[in-house]
Amino acid sequence: MADGNRRGLTRGHLVEILRFLRDLYLRDDGADDKNALKYQMNLAIRDMRDVPHRISMAARNLPRGMCADDHAYPIEELISRILSGEDIDTVLGDNTICRITNDEHRTLEQHGYKKTRVVGGVVDWPRCYRECGIELCAE
Repeated sequence: MADGNRRGLTRGHLVEILRFLRDLYLRDDGADDKNALKYQMNLAIRDMRDVPHRISMAARNLPRGMCADDHAYPIEELISRILSGEDIDTVLGDNTICRITNDEHRTLEQHGYKKTRVVGGVVDWPRCYRECGIELCAE
């Protein structure tokens, strides 16, 4: 997530950057380092401006240092969808950041939800949050 000192990327710029990186990644010449390209995609998504934000009930009155900003739909899964050919703008529509407590973040990790939020074959991050006892404030 872009911090207060940076402007972040607009959605239009991000779509163009991700399309360029995806095209490089999918080239057959093997000249580019695939991991480096995925890392650049990760950084670009993290720097996206205007991402929908949610906050957990437990984190709503805590200082920022006691909270973590969690990509509810893990970035690795967003990247996998982009590389599989899904429409980039559609994929970015699933990008949501939730401010949760550090304890809630550890609970997600302990339940195996750090890099994936797949339940029953589909990504269901609200269910993963509920299973971990994380209640989000109303939008």
